[in-house]
Amino acid sequence: RMKNGPFAAFLAALLLCAEATAESRVRIDETNFPDAAFRAYVETLDQDGDGFLTQNERNAVTYIDVSGSAIEDLTGLAYFPALEVLDCSHNALTALDMAKHPKLSALYCYHNALTSLNVSGNPALTLLDCDDNSLISLDVTHNAALTDLYCQNNQLTSLDTTANPALIYLDCDGNALTGLDVTRNPALSVLECSRNELTALDVTNNPVLDILECYGNALTALDTARNPQLIALECWDNALTSLEVTNNPELIVLVCYDNSLTALDTTHNPELTVLECHGNKLMSLDVTRNPGLTNYSFSPQTPEALVPQCAEERWQAELSALIDGWANVSGVSVSGAAWEDGLVVWDDARVQPTVAYQYETGMEPMKVTLTLLPGCK
Repeated sequence: RMKNGPFAAFLAALLLCAEATAESRVRIDETNFPDAAFRAYVETLDQDGDGFLTQNERNAVTYIDVSGSAIEDLTGLAYFPALEVLDCSHNALTALDMAKHPKLSALYCYHNALTSLNVSGNPALTLLDCDDNSLISLDVTHNAALTDLYCQNNQLTSLDTTANPALIYLDCDGNALTGLDVTRNPALSVLECSRNELTALDVTNNPVLDILECYGNALTALDTARNPQLIALECWDNALTSLEVTNNPELIVLVCYDNSLTALDTTHNPELTVLECHGNKLMSLDVTRNPGLTNYSFSPQTPEALVPQCAEERWQAELSALIDGWANVSGVSVSGAAWEDGLVVWDDARVQPTVAYQYETGMEPMKVTLTLLPGCK
C-alpha cells in the first residue's frame, strides 16, 4: 500500500525531475552537432567540461563567432535559443535557418555558398549581411526592425523592402534585380543598387539619402530633386539622357560617365570635388563655379545634332547657334563638309559631317566630336 501512497508519488516526482534534467542536457556529439568544425567550437561552450550542455550553459550563449572555420553545417545551432549575434561568415554553408532564434539582432553570413536563408522568425533583426552567396530569393518582410541590409553579389531577381521602414543602409549591388521599390524606406541614408537590371528607380521618398550608387543598370531617368542631403551620386554606365542636380547643394561626388547626357549643370554644386562625366553627349560644360574640383574627367564627348535641310540637297549648320558658350570653343576641325564663315555646309544626304573642337570648361578643355545629322525641311 505504501507503494501506492506518498512514497510512490515522491518516486514519480524524482523520475520526472530526472527526465527533465536529461532533456535539458544536450550531449556534444556527432548526432546533435554533425559538423566536426562546429562541434569543436561548441565544446568551448561546455563550461564544466562534462561533454554536455546544460540549459543554463545554452541560455548563456548570446554571441557566436565561427567565421572562417570551414563549417558546412550548423545543425545544432537551435540549441542556443538566446542567441543575439551570429557571425558565420567565410564558411561553406549552403543553407541557414534562424527560425529558432527570436532574439537574433545581427547575422553575418557573407562569403558562404547559401542558396537558402530563413530569417522570417527574427523580428528583432536589425542587421543582416548575406553578401557573396548564391541566394535566388530573400524574404525580409518579417523584419520590421531591420536597419542594415547587405545582400550584394547574389542571384536575386527581386527584393521586397516595403515592410522595412527603419532601413538606413541597403546594399543589393551585383544581383539580377529588374525592379526595386524604396518608396517605403524614408530613413534610407545609403542605397547601393549598382550592377543590376534596373530600368527605373524612384528615390523621391528618401529625403535623407546621402549616398546613391546605381551604376551599371539600364536607367533612362533619375530624379534626385527631393534628396537635398545627397553628397555622392554614382550613376555611370546607364542610359540617362538627362540629369538634374541643381537641388543637391551638398553634392561632393558626381560620377555619371558613359551615359547619353546632352546637358549637365553643376553651377549649384559648390562642394563638388569629383566630377567624371566623360563618354556622354555634352556640347558644353561650365565648372567655373566648382572651384574645389580635384578629380575630374570630361573627355571625350560625342554629341549629335539634327540639321534641317535648308534647300534642295543642301544643309548648313551655324555652330555658334548650336553650341552654348561659343566663345569657349577653340581648335575647330570639320570633316565631311565645308567650313565657311562659321557655317558647316554640305550637299549629300548620305554624309554625316563631324565637328571636332575643344571647349574651355574652367578646368581642363573638354574634347568634343559633334556629329551633324542631315534632316528634312
